[in-house]
Amino acid sequence: MGDAHLANIEAPEILTVLRRIESRGANDLAHTVKRIIGQVFRCAITTGGATRNPVPDLQGALKPAIVEHHATITDLTKIGKILRAFYGYTGGLVTQCALKLSFLMM
Repeated sequence: MGDAHLANIEAPEILTVLRRIESRGANDLAHTVKRIIGQVFRCAITTGGATRNPVPDLQGALKPAIVEHHATITDLTKIGKILRAFYGYTGGLVTQCALKLSFLMM
């Protein structure tokens, strides 16, 4: 897309870029780039740099993102072990706070 003005970029050009990313096996990245391109177009529309967002036309054009769910820890002894590890962490203060906060947010 390079130096092209946003108003001149159409869905097939965006799809070419996304397919190149997808062909490398970076399917999640392709979906992220598609989302970011859509945000750029929405911003350009509000500021007058473009009149239309071609990204919604690409709905279903990429392979679906693979979502991997992780099992929930329900064993109280395992939860206690994780908490002890969190509170025993001696790294940076920000990381310590993030670990403790993450447990409260789970």
